[in-house]
Amino acid sequence: MAEQRKGAMTPEQQKTLEKLIVLKNKAAEAADGLVIQLVDDLAIEAILDEADKKNPEIREYIYQVVDLIFAGLESATEKTEE
Repeated sequence: MAEQRKGAMTPEQQKTLEKLIVLKNKAAEAADGLVIQLVDDLAIEAILDEADKKNPEIREYIYQVVDLIFAGLESATEKTEE
């Protein structure tokens, strides 16, 4: 993959998810991007590492699914912004 991933999402996908999550609390809104990044980079990466031990091809399938989900999310958010 050309894009750098740590976890299942690319940095751009993490930013997209952060835009979609709107919290009423200012402190929570300020921290949500960091939480998303930490969960993806640490927790999901650890899960992917375990999956790699069972079948090294699984990670690539998961990336494809995540990419499809985010393609749908991005097109949906573009339609609502118009």
